[in-house]
Amino acid sequence: MAVYKKLLILSISLVLAACASKTNNYYSLLTLADNAVASASPVLASAQAAGLVLQVTTIPAQADRLQIVVQNPTAHSSAAVDVLNQSLWSASLQQQIEDLLSADVSAYLGLVNTQGLPADKYTVSRNISVAIARFDMLWGKAAVLHAVWSDAAADKPAQGRLCQAELRAPAQASVASLVQAQTFLLKNLAYIIANTESGSTPSLQSGVEVSKLSCT
Repeated sequence: MAVYKKLLILSISLVLAACASKTNNYYSLLTLADNAVASASPVLASAQAAGLVLQVTTIPAQADRLQIVVQNPTAHSSAAVDVLNQSLWSASLQQQIEDLLSADVSAYLGLVNTQGLPADKYTVSRNISVAIARFDMLWGKAAVLHAVWSDAAADKPAQGRLCQAELRAPAQASVASLVQAQTFLLKNLAYIIANTESGSTPSLQSGVEVSKLSCT
């Protein structure tokens, strides 16, 4: 009986140790610089300040979860995905994308980033609505981002533009590399959104492959 109790205690200890070893890792698309800009906006804004209202309306359903989802290029099916239960987003993915794009696009345009501001702190100058059609993380290969957006001056909504872009950047076989690649793509997307009004193709950072870019 004593031997049985010792074996039982040992088994329980091993199970608890195994559970304890599975720690969660959290990832964010936002850098410290992004958070600093966002926190400074309420201080800089005034009722007369021209502001940007940017909203991300949708993201792909498979990516819209706390766990990070990656595609496995070596799988038999091209539709195969892996849900990484120990690799988690630090906050809502859709909100992180919206925060990043709003901060960067408003900075490029010289407008107030209205995220989190009460309506009496700015005057709407420009409205941008973004739908993320692809947010793919291909393990050991690349990150792919496809966005469609509408962009209009607040006083001329009927004269807005409808644009789309698909970007790709290489990534290594790690979650950190894939998250970094998607952050890189989103920052380049912000630059595109802010600069497509001229009708010319913006000059992007090295390492970004553009497979689609058009406006109507």
